[in-house]
Amino acid sequence: DKHLPLLDNLKELSKLMTEVSQSSSDISRGVEFFSVDQSKAIINYMKISVFQHYRLYEFLFHHTPDIKILDTQLEVEVIKSADPFPSPLEESLSWDIYSSYVLQQPTEEPEAEVEQETEEEMEVKDSTTEDALACYNMDDVTSMLSQVTGEMLNNIQSEIGEKLQKQEEAFTTRINKLKKS
Repeated sequence: DKHLPLLDNLKELSKLMTEVSQSSSDISRGVEFFSVDQSKAIINYMKISVFQHYRLYEFLFHHTPDIKILDTQLEVEVIKSADPFPSPLEESLSWDIYSSYVLQQPTEEPEAEVEQETEEEMEVKDSTTEDALACYNMDDVTSMLSQVTGEMLNNIQSEIGEKLQKQEEAFTTRINKLKKS
């Protein structure tokens, strides 16, 4: 319960140890437990173990910490999907099973008014898509790709050139200001 400074505690310890230590010249009082060498060893041990960290113990036992209340509420907003079922990763299903069973929406029966395509119309559509792609060869595709990428690279180079010019102007104005001052 006493709150003594470090030096006062050391003095109190040495005083107590001298009371309970026995010396050869003293008359036995009946309360001697340790020899002088033992009491010196105990005092040295207390200095090394307890009194070396005295300020730490003092801080721990006599200092009241500031109490900070931390708020740990967390709100999570979830986007509702347009599909009635979650995506396959949330369900841990393979894509085959997901697309076969989960993605199958109940199909409405076609109405009588809707015209069904005939086989001839299907062949005409297939032939037009084939004919549209058949007129291009590999050289046409590579020339078109090189033209498009060339245009894109020219645009990017001009943008980078403009940005570099602006930065160069900004740096030269800074250098001129530093030279003047």
